[in-house]
Amino acid sequence: MRPLRVVQISTSDLQGGAEKTAWKLHHALREKGHSSMLVVGRKFSTDPDVIEIDNSARGRGLSGWLKNQAERRLGWQYLDFPGSHRIPEAVGGPCDVVHVHNLHGGYFDLAALHRLGELAPTILTMHDMWLLTGHCAHSFGCARWRLGCGSCPDLDIYPEVPRDSTRANLRRKRRLLLDTRLAIASPAAWVLELVGESYLANKPRRLIPNPVDTRVFTPGEKAEARAALGLPLERPIVLLPTVDAARSWFKNGAMFEAAVRALAELRPLGLTFGTGGGREVDGVRLLETSFDESRLALFYRAADVVAVPSRAETLPLTILEAFATARPVVATRVGGIPEVVTDGSNGLLVADDDLPGFTAALRRILESPDLGADLGAAGLERVRSRHALDRVVELWLDWYVELAGAFRSRSDAAETGQVSRRGRNLAQGT
Repeated sequence: MRPLRVVQISTSDLQGGAEKTAWKLHHALREKGHSSMLVVGRKFSTDPDVIEIDNSARGRGLSGWLKNQAERRLGWQYLDFPGSHRIPEAVGGPCDVVHVHNLHGGYFDLAALHRLGELAPTILTMHDMWLLTGHCAHSFGCARWRLGCGSCPDLDIYPEVPRDSTRANLRRKRRLLLDTRLAIASPAAWVLELVGESYLANKPRRLIPNPVDTRVFTPGEKAEARAALGLPLERPIVLLPTVDAARSWFKNGAMFEAAVRALAELRPLGLTFGTGGGREVDGVRLLETSFDESRLALFYRAADVVAVPSRAETLPLTILEAFATARPVVATRVGGIPEVVTDGSNGLLVADDDLPGFTAALRRILESPDLGADLGAAGLERVRSRHALDRVVELWLDWYVELAGAFRSRSDAAETGQVSRRGRNLAQGT
C-alpha cells in the first residue's frame, strides 16, 4: 500500500470518546508510515500536525452578524464558523481521504462539507444521532426526527437551543448533505440502522469499531496499581471513568453516587473524574482529569468494578478500556452498550435509571470476586479480538484505499467525458 495523506476533522484533539478515537487514529496512521493531519475546533496538544480552525472572524460583517443572531435568538445551529470553509487551504494541499468526526460543538459549518466532498473521498463518522435530528445528539426515544422534527419536547438536551427551530435545522442538514459526496461510518450498529431510515440512507455506510490501545490498557495487579496511585488497599473500589459525570444528565453520575452510598456497609470508594478534583463526599472521591492514558489505565486496574450508569451512549470507550484491563463492568442497557456487553457473560446490564438494580449488580460483583474475574476475562477476550487499535486501523485503511480508488475512477471518468465533449464541439465547429 502506498502512503496515504489523511486529514481528520474533530471537535478537539484531547477530550471525550469521539475525540480520543480521532487522536488514536491520527497517531496510528503516522506509525504505519502514512501522513496524517488532525484539524480541530480547539487544540490542547503540542502536536505540530494538529491544526486549530481559525474562527476569529465569527460574527464579523453583516452576514456574520445575521448568522450569529440566528444562532443566539432563533435556535439555528452552527451557521457562522468561517474557518471551516478554509480547511482545504489550511492543510496545505490535496489529500487522499477526509475523515470527519463530530461536527456539533460550535466549530464547524455544515455548508463547508460539500467542498471537501468534491476534493477527496469524505467519511463522516457518526458518534451520535445529531445529524439525524433538529438539535439533539440523542433523542431518548423521541421519534419526531422521523417526521422532520418541530414542536420539540426538550430543547435543553445537548446541544441545547434557545428556541424551537428544530424543523429548520433538520431541513438545512438534509439540504446540505443530500447532494454532498459522503460515506457514513459509526462504531454502533444501532446508529447505522437509523441512518438507513433517514435522509442519509443513500450514502454508503460501514460499521467500524472503536479502538483501544491494548499496549497501554493492559491487565495488571490491583495492589500495585493502588500503591502507585495512593489508593487504599482494603476498600472495594467502584470506578466511573467519565469526566464531569456528576454534572452530566447523560452520564447519570447521580445514580453512581447513590449506589455507592447504598453500599455503605461494604465501605466502597467511588472514583470519578472532574474539575476541582481531590475532594471526597459520601464515599465518592473526585479525581483531577488527566489525558495521560497510562495513568488512566492504572485507575482501571485499581478498580474492583467499572460503572457505566449512562442514560444515553453510542458505544462508550470506557467499557472497552475496562475490558482491556480485564475489569468487570456494570452498565445500563442503552444505545450501543448491549452491542459489546453481554449480560452475565462479560458484564452485567440493568435498565437505565434503575438504582436498585444497578446497586444490586455492583454488590453482586463486589461480593463475588470470582464472578468479577470471569467477567473481566471475557471482556479482555472481546476487546483483543475486535477492538485492538492495530486491527481497527487496518479496517480504516482498507476502506480509505477502496474509497480513494473509486473517487479517482469517477474523477477520471468525468475528465474523460469533458475531453470527449470538447472534441465533439470542435468537430462540429462550436
